[in-house]
Amino acid sequence: MSAIKESTGVVINGPNDLAYSTIAIGKVADDEVIVKVHSAPVNPADLMLLQGAYPAGKSHPCTAGLEGSGVVVEAGAGAAAQALMGKRVAFFGSLPTQGTWGDFCHTSAKTCFPLLDSIDFEQGACALINPLTVEAMMIECDEKGYKAVVHSGASSQLGRMMVKIAPQHNVTVINLVRREENVKMLKEAGAQIVVDTTAADWEATLDALIAEHKPQAFFDCVCGEVGTKVLAALPPKATTYTYGALGGFSYNIGVGDLIFKDKHIRGFWLNNQIADPARGAAAATAMMTHLAAGVYKTEVAKRFKTSEYAEALEFYKGNMTAGKVLFQNANF
Repeated sequence: MSAIKESTGVVINGPNDLAYSTIAIGKVADDEVIVKVHSAPVNPADLMLLQGAYPAGKSHPCTAGLEGSGVVVEAGAGAAAQALMGKRVAFFGSLPTQGTWGDFCHTSAKTCFPLLDSIDFEQGACALINPLTVEAMMIECDEKGYKAVVHSGASSQLGRMMVKIAPQHNVTVINLVRREENVKMLKEAGAQIVVDTTAADWEATLDALIAEHKPQAFFDCVCGEVGTKVLAALPPKATTYTYGALGGFSYNIGVGDLIFKDKHIRGFWLNNQIADPARGAAAATAMMTHLAAGVYKTEVAKRFKTSEYAEALEFYKGNMTAGKVLFQNANF
């Protein structure tokens, strides 16, 4: 058995059934480690996990939280695990009952990424889901030859990262936001094109931009009514990559767009995008390089103890563009 017997934190007993409680930590296999958690963010995917709508391979009860940062304090006998002992890491909570919103996390050595000295625990905690997703999107653009794309939910932390990195890939981004104040914010971050989808003339503005730039891809985390309108406005043969559902869980698209205009809709889930070892390694290497260089920087809006999870989740839901909410281990 492990010397560390349990983790205390936010426990999911079932869909939308949370408690501040403990989860047992079992024997550490050869290719596994235990991380003492420093910080762990709240992401939209975490909210889906709490609702039972995110297929992360979890069983109930389990500790919540998909990504985090900390120090490896126990390692299995395998070479990969032993190489991580004592290291500062960003990591995924990859085992069925283990997540990152606790004081310890038992996880696979394969889902731990050593942090460079220049990357602190807070930035490291947010190093995986958003930065890796952006890197995977840029790999897709490079492979498919996309020179212009549309991106919804662009005021998010992920959206701001895309604004920073897309020019390095010669990709023009038509950024869509849902508040007038976010237009200024995103332009100050370096965005050249920003459309407020609450403006009365936003659809006409988008039509003109699509006619000018001819985007062949739409990275969509909103879906619903806005996603449907953008998909319909895209040029023939364009592909919509759905990676979220902030505005609804479906599109209402006419079959003519699919049959006669040869438009495509496909899912874009990070787990699938980095499943290929070579692709995953390329994304991880680029991600760490850009984090160390300060190209990617996550803004933190507020920090909470895991015992304050109800307050933290309420704050996050009402302030999703203000920055990340972090759970931090008071005993680190």
